[in-house]
Amino acid sequence: MRSAIFTGLRVVTATIVACMILSALLVVTAAAAFPMGGGEYHAIFAYSEGGRIGAALQVFGTYASALGLGSVVLIVCRFPIPWQGVACIANAVGELTWLRICQWPMQSMPFCVVTFAGFVVMPIVIFALSCGAWRFQREQRLG
Repeated sequence: MRSAIFTGLRVVTATIVACMILSALLVVTAAAAFPMGGGEYHAIFAYSEGGRIGAALQVFGTYASALGLGSVVLIVCRFPIPWQGVACIANAVGELTWLRICQWPMQSMPFCVVTFAGFVVMPIVIFALSCGAWRFQREQRLG
């Protein structure tokens, strides 16, 4: 019984730590990629009436690559939760951050379509990278 409690606490702690690591990685990456005053919001919405689609795609690429590569590093370094858990955490962090951009009040219709497509594509990118990292780790362990 005591072992099960400590195992559960270890998993909960590892999940919280993974969420903190991926969130910090996303914030640092976004700040480095968009260093101007308003960050990614300034890049997308400044001097525009409906939002810049090109800048939104750059922000999406930054988010997806940072979280995808962060989950790959956690999986390859044998973080103490399964690869599916790491991928789900990375996806949740990415989707919640992307939701803030999608909820900006002044958007054009084409911009809304692009941001909605980001909700569909982000899990595919993150899960594909995470699955590849898991397969790499499994092959390294087996042979």
